[in-house]
Amino acid sequence: MEIQSAVSALRAFAHRHDEMPAFHAGYLVLVVLTAALLNLGVFALLVATHMSLDIVKYHDFHGFSWKLTAKGTLRESLIDVMLLLIGLVFAVYLHHGAGVIALSGFLRAEGTIIRALGMIIPKLEVFQHVLHIFLTTREHLVVIEPATTTGWSRLDCFCLGVIALSGVLLVFAIPLLDLEPSLFQNILTEELIPWRL
Repeated sequence: MEIQSAVSALRAFAHRHDEMPAFHAGYLVLVVLTAALLNLGVFALLVATHMSLDIVKYHDFHGFSWKLTAKGTLRESLIDVMLLLIGLVFAVYLHHGAGVIALSGFLRAEGTIIRALGMIIPKLEVFQHVLHIFLTTREHLVVIEPATTTGWSRLDCFCLGVIALSGVLLVFAIPLLDLEPSLFQNILTEELIPWRL
């Protein structure tokens, strides 16, 4: 009898949770804490998992060619990839050992705050997007995005431009910041290996 009442209470909560401000506040706190505590590698794994789901969706579920599957998968994850690269640029350029904020204590404090925001905001957006997809997997698999049928949109071109710029900034980070290659490698390892929390 107690199990049945617990199930009824859980079902009632599921129906009313959108109307509860406490639920939204708790959810927001959990998402922010998750984004702050986990490194970019964990979120890169989430994006890779989403991309794998899209490959199954387009190729296996809808029977698209590999070319259309690749295009649809890329376009659906373009914003997430862009956000991850922005976070990585912030991680490298505003690292406490990098030349940009290693100048003074005051600038270092501001740089640390900006670095945290520049990394947490992309992680929050990626987490929200991927979580929504995983919670609505059945609908996600059924709906064919226009990503496979239309040309490149302005948003797509913007994302590709930011990805290219982020890539250039990361490739030239060592000479631009006068970084030791070992420090650059340590920053990338710290941010991109998921189990290094």
